[in-house]
Amino acid sequence: MIDSDALASEISDAASPTDRIPEPLPVPPLDLLVALHAVVAGAMRSDLARAGRAAAAARAIAARFPDDALIQAQAHWSLGSAILYVPRYADSLAHYDLAMEWYAHALDLAAPAEPQPDIRVVEVVRVFCLNELGRYREAINAAARAEGWLSERPAPHVRLTLLLNRSLLAGNMGNYAGMLALADETIRLAEHLDNSSYVAMGWINRAYACIWLGQLAEAETALDVGEATAEAAGEALTIARAQINRAWLLRYTGRLFDALAMLQAAERGMAQAEGEVATIALEQAALYAQLRQLREARRAAERAAALFDGENMPLYSASAYVQAARMAVDLCRLDDAQQMLTQARRRAAGLDLPALDAEIISAEARAALLPPSPGAARLSRQAARRAVARAADILESAGLPREAAEASLAGAALDARMGHVRRARAAYAAILAIARDSETRMAAHTGMGTLLPPRQALPHLRTAADLAVQQRRALPMEELQARYSSETSGQHMALARCLLDLGDTPAALHTVWEAKAGPLLDLRAAAAPLDQAAMDAVTAAKADLARGRASVAEHQRKLLEALQMGQPEQVAYHRAEADRARRAVDSVEQQMTEMMRTLSDRVGQADLPTMSAVQAALLPGTLLLEYARIDDSFVCLLLRQDGPPTYWPVADRATVTTLLSRWAVVSHGDPNDRYPLETASRRQQVLTGLATALLGPLAAEIAQAESLLIAPADTLAHVPWAALISASPTLGDHLQITLTPSGAFWAAPFTPPPAAGPPRVLGYPGVGEHFLPHVLVETDMVALALPGALRIPSATGADLRAGPPPRMLHIACHGVTRPNAPICSYLDLADGPFLLLEAHRLNLRGTGLVVLSACETGERPGYGEMAMALAGAFLCAGARAVLASLWAVDDRAAADLMAAFYARLAAGDPPAIALRAAQQAVRTAHPHHWAAFQIWEGVRTES
Repeated sequence: MIDSDALASEISDAASPTDRIPEPLPVPPLDLLVALHAVVAGAMRSDLARAGRAAAAARAIAARFPDDALIQAQAHWSLGSAILYVPRYADSLAHYDLAMEWYAHALDLAAPAEPQPDIRVVEVVRVFCLNELGRYREAINAAARAEGWLSERPAPHVRLTLLLNRSLLAGNMGNYAGMLALADETIRLAEHLDNSSYVAMGWINRAYACIWLGQLAEAETALDVGEATAEAAGEALTIARAQINRAWLLRYTGRLFDALAMLQAAERGMAQAEGEVATIALEQAALYAQLRQLREARRAAERAAALFDGENMPLYSASAYVQAARMAVDLCRLDDAQQMLTQARRRAAGLDLPALDAEIISAEARAALLPPSPGAARLSRQAARRAVARAADILESAGLPREAAEASLAGAALDARMGHVRRARAAYAAILAIARDSETRMAAHTGMGTLLPPRQALPHLRTAADLAVQQRRALPMEELQARYSSETSGQHMALARCLLDLGDTPAALHTVWEAKAGPLLDLRAAAAPLDQAAMDAVTAAKADLARGRASVAEHQRKLLEALQMGQPEQVAYHRAEADRARRAVDSVEQQMTEMMRTLSDRVGQADLPTMSAVQAALLPGTLLLEYARIDDSFVCLLLRQDGPPTYWPVADRATVTTLLSRWAVVSHGDPNDRYPLETASRRQQVLTGLATALLGPLAAEIAQAESLLIAPADTLAHVPWAALISASPTLGDHLQITLTPSGAFWAAPFTPPPAAGPPRVLGYPGVGEHFLPHVLVETDMVALALPGALRIPSATGADLRAGPPPRMLHIACHGVTRPNAPICSYLDLADGPFLLLEAHRLNLRGTGLVVLSACETGERPGYGEMAMALAGAFLCAGARAVLASLWAVDDRAAADLMAAFYARLAAGDPPAIALRAAQQAVRTAHPHHWAAFQIWEGVRTES
């Protein structure tokens, strides 16, 4: 006799299961369907393909018996379960509903008997589907019916599934205490029944509840147990769900890179479930955006949209394309933004969802603010302005105030761009009258300040700058390291421009310092040993803030879904929950602001030095040249040891960018001077042009100076200052030049303990095309020049992290700055890339000098400030000074310069003087080999 279970397994393993179904069936059809359902139930969380094959066979068998109610009910149960975790919740629910209808028909036919199997157990799984679809009232009713059924027919394994689903329902409805209690009950029953799969899922539900209750340590413990149990049970999807929850936990505690890595692991586990993979891609996009890796963020959002398309989920796809379009706008890629918005419109066309249409219009309005790129169709700003006004009203009425504010801000900016100043002012005033969140208020104050006369603009711009600092100090440390001030310095520069217009140069200088030095000082302070209790309080508050913002976003997403589905009860619920979450965010922001005022440097914050303190730190004959970019022009704020600061407009950014581009060509084009007359003439033109643009207006002041402390801004960090030709032959010949991220950073009080460790000389020559043959020679030479130095010729990241901090650190290797992802700039060591992020985490307090004898280590990325280059990361880690290079340098030339440099250090010269002497000693006619190296000081030299 043929066994139904064996036949079901054989059919499910076949590539074409329907072809393996015998004709006629050797077993009763209902028995075979029950066996196939057992295959589905066993594979639905670990092997979706096998579950799908079993369900396809069930459909084929049921087609042979179209009038048999019980067979139809059993088949629809299997069909719904096979796609439950794809996930296709709406389709699963439709199958479950049909299963219930067919079983009701079977009951009528068999009354008063109850035909077996009893399909009404499907009610338990309907709870899960209805919950995931946001139909909470229906889910509650389904749970009550399931409880009634179980009270008459006790079935512990069915009760276990119901407990798990009720736990998820409580969590989705924001009842996290209830979710926690039900999760614990699930775990107890699952352990009693020896069901490891449900034990794992219970622990994961427990972790989710703990995350949202702020019990982060308990959440981590629950995830450890849940993931280990799922691994032992071989439940790939359950493991992936644990990893997704762990990624949330990591994100809320500020460990953004770890969260990304965890999502990547979860994606591999979810490979069978494309809908889940798409959701993970959206999470990745949000994390990439936090870390200012905007190209990666856009790609992740586009990938999510394509995956949602594959699952026929147009709402999700349209929303993902809108997200990708916003990233493209942030990247100033108008053509890409328009393509993404076109795709979003196509998906939204058949949905009849005004709120989604309004979000698309809002994104289009932001795109309309960009200048048209070659080949891109010009957007009508007038039409965009009319449309976005309607969109803001729609979003407000839909219960999406943040999105409505974004639309209103875009409309006000369009008014300003088109010259409708009075209307733009009125728009900004209306936003400020109702906006609660700090980001919206910051943008509105900035916008208003740009439209008013300086005296009236001043309070608006001061408020915007203060809000920018508050926002910066609420960021997770990794996001602060990644962003630095690329989103906040605009507010400070607008304030500085206003102060300069009012003739208040000292206040303008202080504002520039707030923008440039403030974040760096916070980063350096955070690297110091801190008050652990205070840090724990701030970390918890930041986690509360992240969770609150995530809750707002989640309820707004579900609100959009409910609007699409015409579910007024769900609309009202999610609108109320989003409002509640917003109020919680407002409260946490207020608490954090007060906390930061109270705790200050105990939690990694540092005050700016006063102007008189900076002046006192300057040596006689030294000029501080503090550069800033305001709008599209550079200005220089000049400060000497005595007297007030002076303000000098210097050059527009386009001129400097053109000259630097020409320098990149002439400095690399003929490094060996094979055509000396021609290349020397070209070099002189560019270097004289840069000197005229950046130093010409200050020539009279510089003529009386002995040394320059230069604080570049924006692209000026690319300038080879010592090679500029402003007097014969170069600037570095008659002036001592030192660079610093900012004069305030350089002069700020900083008294680290003396480093206890001996000098450390680390090298790695690399392999393949990046092999640097002279690295080992260089490290031998440096080690000889530093008595007692520890030399490691094939260094790893662990060698960099080892304590105690060395008195001096020399690193000879290949280094790469990634302009599009600054936090991922790296040094190439023996065990792989050593990221800028890791450099920030080093303890170099007391290290007098870090030498980065690697190419491109000082090159400034495309946005952000000095903290976004490897040299700046070492300064923030506590080093007093860093020697870094601007471009790839021939390793033999680098070794010669280093020999001369260390000889002067051994003679007692400070680093900046030693570098100047070394450059003069090895100088050839071509500055390519010597001008790349620059000293950056983070702490003033005491001599």
